[in-house]
Amino acid sequence: MKLLFLAPQPFFQERGTPIAVRLALEVLAQREPRPEIDLLVYHEGVDIPIPGVTVHRLWIPPFLRGCSRVFGRASRRKR
Repeated sequence: MKLLFLAPQPFFQERGTPIAVRLALEVLAQREPRPEIDLLVYHEGVDIPIPGVTVHRLWIPPFLRGCSRVFGRASRRKR
């Protein structure tokens, strides 16, 4: 069986939702018959080995590297 797991976040980072995603993937990877799991995530994060899981990171154009994640009027608001 093949699975596509979409996680629209940096993976892996030691915080909240990425930890929950890692735990879900570990449980899914142990099921019988063993599924082939493709994980699609943002470009940020570190690779951690999870047997049976292939991580695919979104490509980011070079001109966006290092940009703030906040765009639009909210990013220009005075604090």
